[in-house]
Amino acid sequence: MILGVIATDPVKQVIHEMNFRKDKDIRMLDVRSMEQIAQQIEEEQVFTHVLIQPDALREKSGGLLLLVERLCKSTMAEYLVLLDGYPQDSRLVRELEEVGVAAENILFSASLALKQRINELFQNAEEYAFEKAEIEPPPQAKPKKRKSVSSVFSFPNIFPAKNKRPPVHSSSPAQQPISTLESRMLSIQKENLKIAKTIAVAGAGKRIGTTTQALQMLLFLRAHNRKAALIEMHENPCLSSYAQVYSDAVLEKDSCIINGSRLYFSKKALPTIQKEFDFLVLDYGVYRNCAMQELADSDASIIVCGIKPWEAEEINYTFRENNEKYHYLFSFVPQNDQENVTAQMEEFSQRTFFAPYSPDMFQYNGNDELYKALLSDCL
Repeated sequence: MILGVIATDPVKQVIHEMNFRKDKDIRMLDVRSMEQIAQQIEEEQVFTHVLIQPDALREKSGGLLLLVERLCKSTMAEYLVLLDGYPQDSRLVRELEEVGVAAENILFSASLALKQRINELFQNAEEYAFEKAEIEPPPQAKPKKRKSVSSVFSFPNIFPAKNKRPPVHSSSPAQQPISTLESRMLSIQKENLKIAKTIAVAGAGKRIGTTTQALQMLLFLRAHNRKAALIEMHENPCLSSYAQVYSDAVLEKDSCIINGSRLYFSKKALPTIQKEFDFLVLDYGVYRNCAMQELADSDASIIVCGIKPWEAEEINYTFRENNEKYHYLFSFVPQNDQENVTAQMEEFSQRTFFAPYSPDMFQYNGNDELYKALLSDCL
């Protein structure tokens, strides 16, 4: 259990006294702007519970609702709200329940009610720690520190210069461009039907973080109150397995809901749900195996990449089909190497981005600026 606390000094003191053994991980969060608080919780992705007291916030109830609504969508933490002095039948209570705060986590007293709920959380944490100790596997050896990019391989041998880029052969029917008239007709049809905008995500290789980044884009959209869902478009869907792990997940025949995010297991769902959502994130899996024309026809096309030698070789393959639309999102690139990688992307450098660390793919990493730029083609 890791408890984050956004509260006034008297309430912090109450919680400190309850943790007299100093054996619970309790972290007092600085009271800054709502945006900074959300970003800190989303980026750290460590909190299991967060206590928020409106009296400690600069913005009052309106800001509280916006903050809690976003965090309930973007993280897996459980949120407690201390409404000391508020009437139990107030409109704020109903609105907090509507955005995802459980009734037992809306507290009306900084003394008895708060202490009882915090004590319950402490006891549950102890029981969980005991059970985990019984089944905890032996620790694995720590991975060796990765060498820098320049010591692993040379980018110029992998990323070709613009004038060396392999040409697209027009003889292949799959690579034929859509005619101007047909493109215009599709645009008119889409506008009339008001179907969801599509964000296609494919990985330049296997196990490169494609599904993680697809989910991060979904969570970004949901955090900004866009109605969105994710569809696994490839032949090896995996998200149904996660639905069997999370206790609060809802598993259905062709989809599941995890932390409020709707996830579909097959591309067969696409024609039937396009009018239900504002955005659909399409996870195409490995680029070489995906329907490349579908990828290109989406409102935004994202290629998730890596910088290991075998991963970089796969990026070269994507250049052949690039219609100047693909955005390249690199995973697991140290800060010191990012400038070098961007330079080696040459003509695609303006469409090159770097993913932040996202240890839990079902919790948003909070990097709004990245995803605004990455999805600029469709927002």
